[in-house]
Amino acid sequence: MGLTIIYNPCIILLFFAEPIMVKRDSLPKTLTVGQVADLLSVHPETVRRWDRTEKLVAIRVGNRGHRRYLMEEILKILNNKKKT
Repeated sequence: MGLTIIYNPCIILLFFAEPIMVKRDSLPKTLTVGQVADLLSVHPETVRRWDRTEKLVAIRVGNRGHRRYLMEEILKILNNKKKT
């Protein structure tokens, strides 16, 4: 059985090779780089740069480490953007 640990300062997720039953509502809503870029009206490379400079924290998923972002964090950014 393989174990992958994805670390985020807010969340630690453990994924096992065997299926684990989890309630769908308890999973975090995540977005891809492209989805975040569209929502924030920026280029996808800008989203990646924010991840590298830690302005935005990504959850890495899969063998290739694809970035996923929590919807809650993106909504916070959108709310702050509207206030300014």
